[in-house]
Amino acid sequence: MKKLLVISIFTILLAGCSGGGGIQAPTENQAANPGYVLGNETAKVKIVEFSDYECPFCGRFHEGAFPELKTNYIDAGLVSFEFKDFPLPSHSNARSASQATYCVGEQAGEDAFWDMSAKLFANQDSLSKNNILKYAEEFEVDQEALSQCIDERRYFDVINANMQEGINSGVSGTPSVFINDVLVTGAQSFEVYKEIIDEMLAS
Repeated sequence: MKKLLVISIFTILLAGCSGGGGIQAPTENQAANPGYVLGNETAKVKIVEFSDYECPFCGRFHEGAFPELKTNYIDAGLVSFEFKDFPLPSHSNARSASQATYCVGEQAGEDAFWDMSAKLFANQDSLSKNNILKYAEEFEVDQEALSQCIDERRYFDVINANMQEGINSGVSGTPSVFINDVLVTGAQSFEVYKEIIDEMLAS
């Protein structure tokens, strides 16, 4: 079992979105996990985020700390970053949003997956299927094929596996960000992550 340092802010209401479980049964014709990773996959420091596209605290992470993490560490090859879906049962569109990112990536490639992910976080209050399809237009994907991919839940096994991995690691809410074996919960400032990463890089 991992030894975790859990960093949280003042109250559970401020820390993040809570609630786990809700894993659904797998469906037929499921696709494999594409294994998208940003940065240097062999980096000494690895960041894994468990996240929900409708969680406002996850949105704050991607609007605030994440761009600085990407510029200063991920793009510099010092850190790798992997996104793990953890759609909460209380967020009715979160699973479809997660599904859509993989469906876009399937058609348009890994860069489109990450761009679609950012697009969804930027519009997380409007994640109906119709809106999701509209957001995907800029990636020049086949809309009919994308709609079918979402409807047939092609990547639900991937999403469920990500959720189970999170649950097994002690995740109960979002965002939950592992920096190697350190768990940071909630919408924290860039400085919180920076302090942990710098210490790990220096060790």
